[in-house]
Amino acid sequence: ADELTGAEDREMQGYGGYSEPYKQRLYRLLTENKEQLYLQKLHSNQPLTLAEVEALESFILEQTQGKKEELKAEQGDLSLGRFIRSIIGLDPLAVQSAFADYLQDQKWNAQQLALVQLIVQHFVTNGYLRPQDIGEAPFNNQGSVVDLFGAQAKGLVDLIKAINKNTEPA
Repeated sequence: ADELTGAEDREMQGYGGYSEPYKQRLYRLLTENKEQLYLQKLHSNQPLTLAEVEALESFILEQTQGKKEELKAEQGDLSLGRFIRSIIGLDPLAVQSAFADYLQDQKWNAQQLALVQLIVQHFVTNGYLRPQDIGEAPFNNQGSVVDLFGAQAKGLVDLIKAINKNTEPA
């Protein structure tokens, strides 16, 4: 198994044809085809339609000559959109834009801004963030979100949920 992703080494008939961790091959497939509208939308935090999610799944299965069960095994409990976004990440400008209104509402201290920047970077790198994760390291290193943000903590959690929601069909 790949130490980074936990993915098993498997051959992907039709996309590469050599031993490379599944998630790594999928990343290569997705980045080499980033002009596809559904991938652009996932990367830029725009909601997908059900037809686009189905087209994305068909594209992956066709390109990898894979089985649906194999893809489902890799994505685990994640929806297809969230799984793909976890591989390709989010555009930094899209995440910063999503946080812009929230940040303009108040004056924030350095600890609050550092936590928001950490959240933004997590979205850029990982594509999504489970709201409950902000209660764990490294997000709680400066204190709990409620202690840092008080009444504005709910707005932060709602924003995280809204960004995540764009991985699901609209």
